[in-house]
Amino acid sequence: ADGDVSASDEELLDELEYLLADSVRRQLVADVPVGILLSGGIDSSLVTAMAARTSSAPVRTFTISFPGHGSYNEAPYARKVASYFDTEHTELVAEPATVDLLPQLAQQYDEPIADSSMVPTYLVSRLIRQHATVALGGDGGDELFGGYTHYGWAVSTASWPLRAMGAARSALGVAAETLPVGLKGRNYLMMLASDAPHSVAGYFDRTARRRLLSSHDANRVSGALSPEAYKRQLSEPFDSPLRKATGVDFQTYLVDDILVKVDRASMLTSLEVRAPWLDYRLIEFAFRRVPDRLKATPSERKVLPRRLARRCLPPDLDLNRKQGFSLPLASWFQGKWGDYVEEVLREADSDLFNSSAIRSLIAGQRRGYSNTARLFALTIFELWRRHYRISQ
Repeated sequence: ADGDVSASDEELLDELEYLLADSVRRQLVADVPVGILLSGGIDSSLVTAMAARTSSAPVRTFTISFPGHGSYNEAPYARKVASYFDTEHTELVAEPATVDLLPQLAQQYDEPIADSSMVPTYLVSRLIRQHATVALGGDGGDELFGGYTHYGWAVSTASWPLRAMGAARSALGVAAETLPVGLKGRNYLMMLASDAPHSVAGYFDRTARRRLLSSHDANRVSGALSPEAYKRQLSEPFDSPLRKATGVDFQTYLVDDILVKVDRASMLTSLEVRAPWLDYRLIEFAFRRVPDRLKATPSERKVLPRRLARRCLPPDLDLNRKQGFSLPLASWFQGKWGDYVEEVLREADSDLFNSSAIRSLIAGQRRGYSNTARLFALTIFELWRRHYRISQ
């Protein structure tokens, strides 16, 4: 069912406020110092607001800044929230991480994981651990309440007639496949062309996988084992496109990427990170009681938490920006990181990967395409494979 429509919007907003405040109150309980990972985005800022409301001692907040990297630098937003709630605020200035961190992380994760934000997650965990043993984060809010850009697409396509949708999808698919991997907009075209739910796009769609994998492996991962087929079977056929998308992300991206990334990076520094948004009562509330229109619309995302933010956060905080916790990889790639990635991938297992496809991803990156995330994923995979001596 699409939420409990008998509750008014105002009642749902009050309920969200109560549940989040109670979850934060419970998760602040510890016999060791506790801090908050504050990015200045809606989710972590609301956690800070609730902590300031329930904590008797000053709340400690921490943020990581990337000076000189414009949109990657969230520090000014975090600073505004910290000063509004009068928190004890610490800002870590991130130097470009040295590449010798990558083999260490590949070893720590035990399995290949493609998310480059493992690097800032580790850096900020290392800083916080000097001041606190437990930290509260903002993870889970996007999947529960419709925070990602592609949820707007999911809502938009809900109104397409089925026949038009089928024809448009196949035309989009054909057009997108001819574009070079990493070209801006290609990922969105591939996502719209797919009949899998509009969930977080993978780095390697069908076409990219066919080019990348050696012929033996390309055949093996087509069909029933494909990520698209797997995602299709995770959603209920009669759910709305938005419910399919958020449900699939909740079952895949959140648990297999976000939570793994945070848990293992923080544990490497002996820091425990807690996620107040993932209290089971908030999960049940989001999936059972909140209707689609209070999650995402074609023009607005995270509708209900945004209303709570307008109620609780500094009135002049920009609530419309969306910056994930990510690295300025493209600029780092132009220096030692790029050289290191090329060096590692030159030795990539040719039984698994087609080396000309890897060379073309690197060449595309040099030409200004967005392939850093793909190259990072392949590098971590290769470092993991070498460390654990994995072969075919």
